[in-house]
Amino acid sequence: MRTALHSVLSELETKLSGKFTELKSFEEATSAQKAKLKELYELEHSAGALLAVLQAKEDAKRQAEMEKMEFDQKRKRDDEEYRFTFDLQKRKDKESYEAEERKLEAELEVKRAEFEEQQRAFALKEVEFFHYKNKLRNFQQD
Repeated sequence: MRTALHSVLSELETKLSGKFTELKSFEEATSAQKAKLKELYELEHSAGALLAVLQAKEDAKRQAEMEKMEFDQKRKRDDEEYRFTFDLQKRKDKESYEAEERKLEAELEVKRAEFEEQQRAFALKEVEFFHYKNKLRNFQQD
C-alpha cells in the first residue's frame, strides 16, 4: 500500500510537474502575447496620431491652396479693374485733350483771321495815309 501510495504520489508529481511546466509555458506565451498586444495597441495609437497629423497637414495644404487660388483670383480681378479704370481714364484724358486741342485750334483760327483782317485794315490805312501824305506834300508844293 505504501508502494501503491508512493507510486500514485510519484505519478501525481509527474503529472503536476508536467502541468506546472505547461502552465509556465502558457504564462510565458500569454505574457509574450500581452506584450505583443500592448505593442500593437501602441502602434495603432501612434498610427492614429500620425494619421491625424497627416490629415491636419493635408487639410492645411488644401486650405493654403484655396487661399492662394482666392488670392490669385482677387489679384487678377484687381488687375483687370485697374487696367479697365486706367484705360478708361486714359481714353477720357485723350478725349479731353483732343477736345481742348480742337477748341484751341478753332480759337487760333479766329485769332489768325482777326489778325489778318487787322493787317489788311492797317495796310489800307497805311496806303490811305501815304496817299494823303502825298496829297499834302503836293498841296504844299503848289
